[in-house]
Amino acid sequence: MRKILVLLAAAVAASASAEVRLIVQLAPGADPRTVASVHRLGYLDRTDDGPFALLRAKDEADAHRAQEEMLTDPQVVWAEDDDEIVAPEGKGQRPAPTKKGSIMPVVGDRFAI
Repeated sequence: MRKILVLLAAAVAASASAEVRLIVQLAPGADPRTVASVHRLGYLDRTDDGPFALLRAKDEADAHRAQEEMLTDPQVVWAEDDDEIVAPEGKGQRPAPTKKGSIMPVVGDRFAI
């Protein structure tokens, strides 16, 4: 029984990781659920006060197909993958010193060392 649960959990994790999310800017008045249905995508969410929707494709090929279709859809302004973008601020820099502070005494002249 435990092996079955582990295999089931692995299958669910693999299928969830294969899905691709798309961020779509909708034209004024466009319904995100209709756009998702027309392009055979799943509807996930939308912004409350903005024209953006989050849609789900089953894989990269499905996402690419939907994006190609959306280029000619008057209800869609643009669509792109919801990729995580990481800024490499820490790459290539010296590591932070492990000892903080100064070696100078708090009271007195800096030449009194």
